[in-house]
Formats: sequence, structure tokens, C-alpha cells
Amino acid sequence: MDIPKALTIAGLDSGAGAGVTADLKTFHALGVYGMVALTSVTAQNTVEVRSISDVPSNVVEDEVNVVAEDIGVDAAKTGMLSNAEIIVTVSRVVKKWGFPLVVDPVMVAKSGARLLREDAVDALRRYLLPVALVVTPNIPEAEVLTGISITNISDMRKAAQLISKDLGTPIVIVKGGHLEGLESIDVVYDSRNNEFHELKSPRVNTKNTHGTGCSFSAAIAAGLAKGLDELSAITNAKRFITDAIIYSLNLGHGHGPVNSLASLYIESAKYDSVMDSIKAAKKLISAGFKRGFAVSLLSLDYFKKGNEGIYVEFNNEISEPIFGVPPVLGSLAAQAIGKGLRGIIAVEHEGSGVPSNVHLVEIQDKKYALVMGSTATDAVDSFLMALTK
Repeated sequence: MDIPKALTIAGLDSGAGAGVTADLKTFHALGVYGMVALTSVTAQNTVEVRSISDVPSNVVEDEVNVVAEDIGVDAAKTGMLSNAEIIVTVSRVVKKWGFPLVVDPVMVAKSGARLLREDAVDALRRYLLPVALVVTPNIPEAEVLTGISITNISDMRKAAQLISKDLGTPIVIVKGGHLEGLESIDVVYDSRNNEFHELKSPRVNTKNTHGTGCSFSAAIAAGLAKGLDELSAITNAKRFITDAIIYSLNLGHGHGPVNSLASLYIESAKYDSVMDSIKAAKKLISAGFKRGFAVSLLSLDYFKKGNEGIYVEFNNEISEPIFGVPPVLGSLAAQAIGKGLRGIIAVEHEGSGVPSNVHLVEIQDKKYALVMGSTATDAVDSFLMALTK
């Protein structure tokens, strides 16, 4: 089996919210084989960085060389490169191998601790950015790299152009997470065609954003490793990190980590719901019911918009699973959510009498018997049991 390969050249966060651990989770979630060249070890949690120990630059160089020589590198990213010697070494070895590089110019940890020494900023400008394909500064980092104040989208555009023109990176993404507003807007500038793009997502009200920059840049590198064009890789990474923030993890007493595995959990929840709705419909058909719905709402942990679910209709035969909730059952889905339930079944019913746990509802001028349960299959079992009493 052939698989795309991506390398992270970054530091270790012992709390596993950022750094190489976050990068590897992102690579693997996106179907890319992840490799590591460790640059520093940090004793870190969601509240503080207690101590830092840098890996010798010759060891960092060996780490990159051994994986490039043997396994190969389709794309790479850098994170924490704390001193000038490591930056110069990484720049040289990246230039030697020629793989596309995404630079996350990590300067300060979420807790406020400085991760890039003051005297290393010049090395970052002079050596690393000229060999990078993409650089992803947030607003404070872009201000350090350009020397200008950034307070709006126009300033972000100006900063992106300055970084590309003066420091030599073809594609610059100035991230807008530090600005105010209902949307989080990132400005992408591609100097090769002098084009700007704005990537927008709803701003998520959470303190749990540790590892955002690491995971975003790793997702871009993963896309490049898979052969995507740059803008597609960046756009996909924006969607990826938005989900990771929406489903972030409330761990520790400070800034909890984003959930780089959210996309896998969501797909797993969708699969479980598909199988649940189909199993429920098959049971109803086997019991002699000819027409109805089986709805399986996604796991409540991944129920952020209020109506995500999978359902099937059956009229002797089962339809293809449909993502969402039948419009006629929308209010009932909200009731189920309120009760902590995930399953709804509705079957066409003739007559007026129903067991006590079954509700009669009118759907499209027809009466349906409706039952809620912990799953759609559970709702069917409750319904059939009630009918035998």
C-alpha cells in the first residue's frame, strides 16, 4: 500500500495539545503517514511552559536526513525552532532535499511563554522563509515579521504582500483569529499570480484553542503531500481546523487543545447512525410494516447544529441513507435531543388505538405511530414490545 508521507520538524509539548503530537494526529486523521524531526522538548501543559530543552542542531539535521533518505518526504512543516542555529540547519537540509515546506512561525505559546528567541527572528527571516512554499503567521507573528500594526483585513493583506515580497515566501496566510467579529477570516496571498483569497469560518466561542496553528499548518502539509494544489490544501485545512476548534477538548485548567481527530469521530458517528437507521428499518419491514421512517441522530457529543442525523425512508424497500432529519420530523428531533435520545421511528398506522409509549402524529395527511429511543433500533424494540402487551 502506497501512502503520502509528511514530516513535522517541531517541538514536543508534553501535554500533547500542540507540537509534533498535534501534527502527527493531524497527518494520520487526513490519511498521511507522519514522521518527526524533534527540535525541542518542552515541559508544558494547558497553563504553562515550565522548561525547554533544545535538541542539538546536528541531531535535528540527522533526523531529517534519515527519513528523507529511506522513507521519503512528500511535504513537511516546521513548528517550534527556538534558536538561530536550528533554523539555519533546518533551512539548509530542506533546501538540500527540495520538498515543499509549510512554515508555522511559532514565536509564543498559548500560555504566553516565548518559544522563539529574540535573536532567532532574523534567522527565520533570512534563512527559513526564503526556502518555504507557505508561511502561516497569526497577526502578532505577522506584526513581528513586517514591523507594521495589523488591526483589520486591509492591514492583513498589506502584511501578506510584505512578507512575500521582502522575505521570499510565495504563499502567505495571515490568520485572523486575533481580530474581533462574528467570522474568523484568514487572508491568503499568492505572489506567483498576485492573487488574494479570503477564507471565512464562523468564530467559535471557546478558550480551547491550544494547537490551532500547529494543526492548521500540518493539515496544509498533509494536503500538499497528497498532491493537492496549494489553494485546495489550504482551503481543506481551514475546514479541518474549524471542526477541530468546534469540537475542541475541555482538558486542563487553561487553554484546552483543539480536537485534531474530530473529523474521524464525526465520520465514525455518521457510520454508526447509518447502520442504526438501516437496522431499524429492516426490523420494521420484517415485522410487517410497509411504510415509515427510521432516524438515527448523531452522537450528542457531535450534535452542534441541532439537527444532524441520518435517516432512511421505507415503502416496502429501504431508501439510500440521507444526511439530515426529515423536515416533517424536525420538531420531534428537537424533542428527542432535549430528552437525550438519538432514535426516532415512525410507521404508517391505521386506526386510533396505540400503546401508551407510542404517539400518533400526522405526516402528509396520514397517521403515523412514532416512538423515540436511545437509538433507532432501541425505538423499534420498544415499539414491537408495546404491541405485544
